[in-house]
Amino acid sequence: MGKENGVSILNRFSLAYLIQIFIAFTLAGFLFMGIAYTKKKQTFYKNIRKNAQTFADVIAYPLWSYDFDAIGRYAQLYLDNKTVCSVSVYDESGKTVVSRVSPCLKKIRYSSLEERIYLPVKFNGKKVGAVELVYSKKSLKEFIDNFVFLMLCLIVILSIFLMAGSRYLIKEYILHPINILSKAIADIRDGKYSFKIIEGDVRFREFKTLVNEIENMIDAIKQREEDLKEVNEELKIILSSIPDGYVLLDLSGRILQVNESMAKMFNYSEDEMLGMRAMDLSAEVFTERLMKQYFEQAVNKGFASFNWLAKTKDGRSFWILVRLKQIVLKRQKYMLALVLDIDEQIRLQERLKESEEKFRTFAENTKAALFLYSEYFEYVNPATCQILGYTEEELLKMHFWDIVHPEERNLVKQRGLRRIEGEEAPSSYEFRVIRKDGKVRWVEFVADRVKIKEKNLALGTAIDITARKVYRESLKEEKEKLSATLKSIAEGVIVLDEKGKVKIVNKAAEKLLNKRESEIVGSNCSEILTFYREDEFGGKEIKRVSVNFKDAIDRFQNDNLFLFKDNGDKIYVSVSASPVKADGKIIGAVIVVSDITEHEIFKREIVKQKKLESLATLAAGIAHDFNNMLQILQGNIELANIKASDDLKPILERAQKSLQNATKLAHRLLTFAKGGAPIKQKISNFEDYLRGMVDLFLAGSPIKVIIDVEEGLFPIEADPTQLEQVFQNIFTNAKDILRNKGTIKIKAENFYYDKKTYPGLPLREKYGKYVKITISDNGPGIPSEVVDRIFEPYFTTKKYGTGLGLAVAYSVISKHEGYITAGNKPEGGAFFHIYLPVKDLGEDEDKAVIGVEDEKKGTEIPEKKKVEQRNIDFSKLRILFMDDEEDVREVAEDFALTLNCELVSVENGEEAVKVYKESIEKGEKFDIVFVDLTVVGGMGGEETLKELKKIDAEVKVVVSSGYAHSAAMSEFAKIGFANVLPKPYLLEDFKRVIIESLSD
Repeated sequence: MGKENGVSILNRFSLAYLIQIFIAFTLAGFLFMGIAYTKKKQTFYKNIRKNAQTFADVIAYPLWSYDFDAIGRYAQLYLDNKTVCSVSVYDESGKTVVSRVSPCLKKIRYSSLEERIYLPVKFNGKKVGAVELVYSKKSLKEFIDNFVFLMLCLIVILSIFLMAGSRYLIKEYILHPINILSKAIADIRDGKYSFKIIEGDVRFREFKTLVNEIENMIDAIKQREEDLKEVNEELKIILSSIPDGYVLLDLSGRILQVNESMAKMFNYSEDEMLGMRAMDLSAEVFTERLMKQYFEQAVNKGFASFNWLAKTKDGRSFWILVRLKQIVLKRQKYMLALVLDIDEQIRLQERLKESEEKFRTFAENTKAALFLYSEYFEYVNPATCQILGYTEEELLKMHFWDIVHPEERNLVKQRGLRRIEGEEAPSSYEFRVIRKDGKVRWVEFVADRVKIKEKNLALGTAIDITARKVYRESLKEEKEKLSATLKSIAEGVIVLDEKGKVKIVNKAAEKLLNKRESEIVGSNCSEILTFYREDEFGGKEIKRVSVNFKDAIDRFQNDNLFLFKDNGDKIYVSVSASPVKADGKIIGAVIVVSDITEHEIFKREIVKQKKLESLATLAAGIAHDFNNMLQILQGNIELANIKASDDLKPILERAQKSLQNATKLAHRLLTFAKGGAPIKQKISNFEDYLRGMVDLFLAGSPIKVIIDVEEGLFPIEADPTQLEQVFQNIFTNAKDILRNKGTIKIKAENFYYDKKTYPGLPLREKYGKYVKITISDNGPGIPSEVVDRIFEPYFTTKKYGTGLGLAVAYSVISKHEGYITAGNKPEGGAFFHIYLPVKDLGEDEDKAVIGVEDEKKGTEIPEKKKVEQRNIDFSKLRILFMDDEEDVREVAEDFALTLNCELVSVENGEEAVKVYKESIEKGEKFDIVFVDLTVVGGMGGEETLKELKKIDAEVKVVVSSGYAHSAAMSEFAKIGFANVLPKPYLLEDFKRVIIESLSD
């Protein structure tokens, strides 16, 4: 071939250039598409978020004012936007207010074309609800589809161009030269060595090196054929005279000639083996390096003999004996190998050797006794001697059953003899043996029948299990003790292993965790021991607390955790953990979970009671002073009204109405205040009483009321007036929440209380029987962040609320020795549970003072037995009036002046006793005495009464106070007062009390 160095067309314009242009164009197209799509996508999301926020702002006021029709119109108008598929509006509780759907929602649902936006709706900075909008991303998909279609068209055009150019280049400058070269190689294989290339043909310049190699190969083959032809003739004579397998190799290990025996040995034909290398007939365990060592040995010593692991054509390995010798033919060195198949002999020797070594190693090193026996021991290993305490010589002279305990000897002997004879016998069981020193040991025995040299024997193994036996018995006993102990423990006990997985759990823990033993045992402790706690910084956020193994071994302790029952109720628990150690190493942990629900509820109840008691004392003092001021104002206004002209009377009447409202507020404070003891009476027809409360407080309201009273309801002993305040406050809150739409359900039922069944209720066990009153609605419920504070005094979420309503309700029920609680129902809406004790009135029923409502003042006064009133000549009436407030005394003096009677006022009890005593001595006895119940720094009403009784047993004393609900006011007759006059009071009340007291 010529030496022209022209450059071919493949170097100027190759297939690689075409492919690079195609890839660059494609990447540029898709990069442009990505940039355009990103920009369009950003614009799309910006627009829909802006539109969504606009919609939220538009419906904020209608949603706040519950104008759902306006919201519906805005929603329908918003759906006219083709990209909007769904509009949903929710109120602040999450309830759906308006939901509108466009037909496009069906097309995009359950696909990636749906984009949801959820935004809060705020009005004046306060969240009043939320909106959820569903947009269609169909426009984005259409943009991608159009762009991809355009790119595919361009790619198809480029592909056609690329394929056409590539086909021409490959055909002319690759396939055509390869076909010519392939034909030349085929001719060489067939012994034709004529090979000609057209000089200067540019198509062959890429294959110049290959053409040169083919020419060199032809020359080498011709020379080798001439040499081998002579060698083969000489070797034929030698090969025909050798009966074993032989092979002639060159020094590189290539096979030059084999005989028929050799070919059959390796499952090849003679022609197939020619040209193969010796290593092609070798198994993988023998390397080429090892073969070279044997070749060197044959060269150096003139002869080498070795065993070699060979492999046949089908991959079977077998051992051969190779005798290798170097020979020289026509000044050329070769290797002549004689081969003998010794595979069967080698493998038999290896199996025997391996079997013997395994048995010896096993028998001499195993800790189990191993022995052969018929009637006598035939063979024993060292472990047998060690277990039984005999030497090998001693045992070989003994029957195998001689070492068995007498109680089991006959059984073992019978089974052993049956086994030797080939009969059925248990192959494994346990029995006792007696050592040479007399000690008894337990063994686990396994035996089977064997035949050695035509003799029937039994092969037995035995393991000393004495320690295991003792351990099993002690472990069984300990497990029984542990099981009994865990069952008797009221606390939940969980035992962990060294990996932190639950190993043991008792019934109490199953109950607390609300899981079965099979669900707990084997689980990781952090998966099972998951609790909850409230935010320690005073918030109401609930957080999860998981106890992991590290916490357990670090002695975890927490008394402020809780769990949830299936019904949502809380179980307060105390969790403590301790590590379990053995030899200074931690092998597990024990976790104790204690139910402290009852303790926690009572603790919180006590804190609430103390707080209420403190505030009640404060409220009582405020109400007392407030009533004194109201008395002064009311008395002066009434006196002014008597003397005023007609044009001033309407003004004074309005002032009196305002004072009446202030009086009612003072009355609520006194009901809440400490000392407001209920004046109880029996309410036998509670259903009528409930309906009366509904008619009184919910009359005219569109709210639906459902009353459900259990048949045979226990009679209730309660103060109807105070109970009325409870229902009034609850109904008022319900009306405000429901906004004159919805349903209120009132259910009254008998309730039997015992501490074990209801540990979380702080009720009194001495009663046992209660009436449970449940008042529930279907409104939005009580906000979770305030549900625990609604009974606190002065706590309110209303703009103009006082915060006393539910605090008064709580105080009233507590004074009735009952309990009130509130919460939210799982299905929505709030509930109040009221528990009132049921007790046998007995003798107290006859002594009970029944409270009635003085509608004019809004305060409670005791109802006296009606008596015939006599005419009183007020001009001759002498009154002694004691009060520590000067303004109150002045009002009383004005009242007496109006009634045309004589009144002497004093500041305290000491002065009252002195003045009254002087009047007796002068023969000018007072007809009636008014005393203030509480006097700061002086003698009060009750002490004054006692001193006056000492002077005059028939004295008529009327008690007056701003503490209208104190025991002295509600049970004045028991103390000895003639009558009672709660502050504030009018002239008419002052006059009425005088007439009633003097007529009795």
